[in-house]
Amino acid sequence: MLSCCSLLSFSNAVYYIIGAALRQRKLNFLDVFSPTWLALVPLAVMVTYPENLDRAKLGGVAITCFAISFLLWLYGRFPKKGREFCGFIGQNTLAILLFSPIFTFASKLYLPLFSFDKSGMSFMLVSVALAVSGCLLIVLVCDKIHISRWIFGRQVFLRHYRRSSEGQAD
Repeated sequence: MLSCCSLLSFSNAVYYIIGAALRQRKLNFLDVFSPTWLALVPLAVMVTYPENLDRAKLGGVAITCFAISFLLWLYGRFPKKGREFCGFIGQNTLAILLFSPIFTFASKLYLPLFSFDKSGMSFMLVSVALAVSGCLLIVLVCDKIHISRWIFGRQVFLRHYRRSSEGQAD
């Protein structure tokens, strides 16, 4: 529906639906994608060809699969706090996906401030940090003023990592 209303690209909607289908079928993510550092080899080769960078084409799908496999391997080497942060971001991906266009448009306003960096990496890092933080802040505000149930269909939408008395994440 979001794709039909031009609020979300069709390819992003398809990726989200695939993820939702995997979850509905109760498939373990690691049964679908194998964590391996070897995925970095075809990933590095494929990203050198610009025609593969369209996520809606077969090359883009392959890049996505290789990137997931490599990142899963890398994830296993993160410290516990890093894995918790990744889990928090992953659990709140829908909120980031829904509200990121606001920050994408806003980023064009401060793009000239990064003219010193021809690679665009500093702009990218700042923009991603602001977009993710801003999206999560919007959802937190929605939760605090009790409008999440009308927007998202849940009383509280932002998923938290709460510490129990044993120090385990809930």
